[in-house]
Formats: sequence, structure tokens, C-alpha cells
Amino acid sequence: MRLFGGRKRRLRLVQSLGAFRAPDGGVSPLHVFFTVENASGEVVEIASVRVSPKGEDAPLAEGEIKGEVPARLAAKESVRFEVRAKTLAGAAKNAGHSGTPKLSFVVMDGEGGEHRKDFKLRVDEYLALKDE
Repeated sequence: MRLFGGRKRRLRLVQSLGAFRAPDGGVSPLHVFFTVENASGEVVEIASVRVSPKGEDAPLAEGEIKGEVPARLAAKESVRFEVRAKTLAGAAKNAGHSGTPKLSFVVMDGEGGEHRKDFKLRVDEYLALKDE
């Protein structure tokens, strides 16, 4: 029983931008990476992941987020999900969230717990990139 602070956070979420080294030595298009780390001492299942405008439930770029779901994470283990920045930016803009919208990376665990990481996406900058 926890007397202070309520339920302990079981998952730690991190959002970052980056690219891959391409086989030809070049650089891949820009991606948004999401890392999910099991911060608890027990196995946690990741049932689903999505990116939504902050305060909304509607998913953006549904089906475009790459990564294994469901996933079982042992204690201190992590998994990464990714989506092309241009794809996510376009989905946000099409949903009426242009400029620098606030988005949330949302992970549902196997027990129905919801974990969120809020971040800002500079849509207009990403759409202007020539990353093809």
C-alpha cells in the first residue's frame, strides 16, 4: 500500500529526434523516436502506443509508428518506437494542429494503465525539410 503519491510510475517515456546512418553512408530522413523503459522491478506488458494531440484521444499517423506491440519488458528493459517526423507532422497538420502543436505519446500497459509523454512538434519546420 502506498500512502503518499499514489500509484508508482511503472514506465518511463522519452521522446527524441534523430536519423539513421544509411547503408550508402548518407543519412536517413528525420525520425521521432519514443523510448519506453520499464522502471519497475517486475515484468510490464505494453498493450498499445499512439501519438495524439495533447488532451485528445484521436491517434495521429495511426499505423505509421514502427515497433513491436504488444511487448513484454523485464525490469529495467526498454523498447523503442519510431515514426518519420514528416509523416507525424503531416498528420498533425491535417488534423488542424499546425505551427508548434503539443502532442502526447501515449502507452497503455497490460493492466490498463495509461502513461503519457507530452512534447512539442514544430510541424511547419518538419514539413519544409527536404528529406526524401
